[in-house]
Amino acid sequence: MSNVKCYRCSDTFTTKSRRNIHTIECHVLHVKIGENILDRKERGFPCPACQKYLKNGATLKIHLKKHQLSCDFIFDSTVEIPKDLAVHDTPVSVATKSPFVQDALKSPAAIDNHFPANTSNSSADVLPLNVDACSTDNSVFELDFAVPTEHERLIFENIDVSCRFHDFQLQVKRRLNENKHLTLEENVQHLLALSSILLLKPGRTHTDIHEHITFNQCENLLIHILNSNGITSQMFPSATKEKLEGIVHNLIDNVSNNIVNDSDQSLRLVASCKIAALIEEDATFNTTNRILLAVRNMVEALPRFVIEDGPQETELITRYLQAALVPLFENIDKHILFRWTSISDNDKVIMLRPDASINVVYGAALDQRLGCGEIKSQYQALNHRLTGLDLIRVARLAKAASDKYKAIATFAFTVVGNHATFYVLHRAKANIYTMSEVEHIQLALKLADIPLFIAQSSKIAKIISSFEHVLNCGTHHYDDHPPTLTDHMLLQAINSKTSRKRKSISSHYDH
Repeated sequence: MSNVKCYRCSDTFTTKSRRNIHTIECHVLHVKIGENILDRKERGFPCPACQKYLKNGATLKIHLKKHQLSCDFIFDSTVEIPKDLAVHDTPVSVATKSPFVQDALKSPAAIDNHFPANTSNSSADVLPLNVDACSTDNSVFELDFAVPTEHERLIFENIDVSCRFHDFQLQVKRRLNENKHLTLEENVQHLLALSSILLLKPGRTHTDIHEHITFNQCENLLIHILNSNGITSQMFPSATKEKLEGIVHNLIDNVSNNIVNDSDQSLRLVASCKIAALIEEDATFNTTNRILLAVRNMVEALPRFVIEDGPQETELITRYLQAALVPLFENIDKHILFRWTSISDNDKVIMLRPDASINVVYGAALDQRLGCGEIKSQYQALNHRLTGLDLIRVARLAKAASDKYKAIATFAFTVVGNHATFYVLHRAKANIYTMSEVEHIQLALKLADIPLFIAQSSKIAKIISSFEHVLNCGTHHYDDHPPTLTDHMLLQAINSKTSRKRKSISSHYDH
């Protein structure tokens, strides 16, 4: 019987199957899980969903099934691997091209005809192997926070924000070194600081950071960041608003009273046509037209009643949020696509991909991520652990997009049932990012809620303004980026025990 030689070493085997098993066990140095790439350590592969190490790629693949995850093996591309190993090469990222500087590579029709809905395996969303966000080389105890240099310090109101934030980071690290774990409910501010992100929320910064940056300084810094970048409230035209409210109230009254049109006309469709007639003549995606399109969609899609705590996550996304949010941000003619990338009623174990992603797209190829979002159903509103984890997820993904594409600003949002909070993350200086809350609004889950959505039109206009700022903010010059807290590090840093008694500091559901 002829011997079969290994592709990677001089070992020989009696059968191809034994050779293939040897190749997977000994020569798989990297695996790809969702958007993350894990490196093999001396102890083996670290599981991203728990703190266990697996000896090789084969045992890791079996172990991941317990977490409802799967992985792809990655080999050195210079070595030819047999097809029966079912190996996937490391994806190559699409080159970055700004839609605001260069002409379109393909027509919008190409997007409509060839871009699949809910695409989740895109090279544009996969972070490269050497990005800190994907690495599990270091434990959380080995994180190092560089002292900000003299010319790279954020100064506000005559205080050195960079230096004081660095002191807060060291305080968090000392706490971890003393084996005092953090919690997802109370310490989102601390966990984001480990990724060099300063979270700024009106009235909701943690008291620990006030030892370094006072409450008033945090509040004033938030206002300054938004105002200096033109992220301000805008008045919805009063005449248009009055007509819109009249159309919606008339529809609600007729539907509530079960009035049937003699000509068999759909009351919702009649209202939709009247709203469409209010669209401004320039037919551009300006703030007014975007809000009108969102209200028109809700008139067509929202039910009359909501049962108990409302819809599960899948229905919340596909019916309610699709109608309300997509018109506020998407513009296919300018290659901006709002995508749902992870739709499921089950919560994600680790950070694979966001529930929503706003990307630049050329033809069928995804490019720069402009923003991302995480969704939770209403019944999970008081689960402060999960809502805190969602905020950490979008912050890390926004930072990763900023680092990868050198974007000065990135958009992010979280939705919990009928409430949504929107953020802008800025690369402020070399060692500090600011994540500023733009607005918190209530969404409509039934027809009778739409007037409340319209009443918040100035807030919604501010949210649209923040996204427009992200589109036009340009790029930064930094080549080196502070490390990002990985899933493995997060599990090391947090208390594994849950408690319903813990209040959320950063969430709007703080009771």
